[in-house]
Parts: sequence; structure tokens; C-alpha cells
Amino acid sequence: MGTKQYDSATDLLTFSRASGGTALSKISYGNELVTNGTFATDISGWASYNSVISWDAGLLKIDDSANAGSGSQAYQVFTLEVGKLYRLTGSYENSTASRLWIDNSSSNVNPMGVTASFIQVFLPATTPSVDFAHTFVATSTTTSIALEVDLSGIAYFDNISIKEVLFDQADGTLQLYNYP
Repeated sequence: MGTKQYDSATDLLTFSRASGGTALSKISYGNELVTNGTFATDISGWASYNSVISWDAGLLKIDDSANAGSGSQAYQVFTLEVGKLYRLTGSYENSTASRLWIDNSSSNVNPMGVTASFIQVFLPATTPSVDFAHTFVATSTTTSIALEVDLSGIAYFDNISIKEVLFDQADGTLQLYNYP
């Protein structure tokens, strides 16, 4: 066996195109879009659907026990810019499974109404508190997020945040980033 001779870089590298990927980029984040995501003193800014939501020692409490597992939500509606990347973060704790719903439809009056633009993120049952993060591209100017608990459970949420992801900004932190 001899040494293989390469004539050009194309002999050594193969390029492909992907719909997502990982890159080393300077990442920073825009302004906070969630109203009262820290729940420091109350749950103002949050609406309920099919549920009892309340403030419990600095947390948003969603109680589905009266709904026999039909799904209970706390939600907010936002104005986003179509085509831009956003990051949803927060933490939760509960004894049953929960979900995050991101509805990118243009007519999302009720976050429980299923549309083709729904993004559903499952949060497994857990104790103690667990952090979550989800990145999405806005496909409509009107977008809602819904925090849901079902199975007749109770869930607690905190530090809910949505911010635009900004790339290659001078103040950004260099990090590996997974593009959706």
C-alpha cells in the first residue's frame, strides 16, 4: 500500500446542504417579550384557558385537577417578526407530564385550537425543577405560547422568557449554536 495522493481540496472535503446545523457564532439576545415571566409578585399578563391559574410563592401554578385531564393552560400572545429566530426558556416542576405550545398561526385566539403552525414540546414529569429551552422561527406576526398541564395534574412554571436570537453582534458571546 502506498500513500494516497490528493489533487485538490475537493478530494478531501465533501459539502452538503442541510435545513439545520451547528455553527460557532457570536450569539446575543434581543429584548424580553414576555410580560411578567418571573412571577415575582403575581401572574399579571397571563390568561388562562380551561384552567385555574394562580400565584404560588413566586411561581405560576396551573391546576388541571378539576378538568379530569382535559388539559389546562396559561398563555400569552405576542407580536413577532416573521422569519426571525426566537428562543423560549424557563423552568417547570410537576408530578405529571406538561407541554409547551407555540402557535405561529395568524388567528390564534385560543391556544388550544390546533393549527398547522403548532409546535409542541413535551416536558416529562419531574421533581425538582428542570430548565427548558426551545428555539423557533416565527411564521406569523401573531404568536402565542401556552404552558399546559393535563392528566389531572398541577404544574409550576418560572422564569418564562422569549427573546429574539441575534447573530454576529459585537456584544455577542462566541458559542456553538444549533440552528433549527
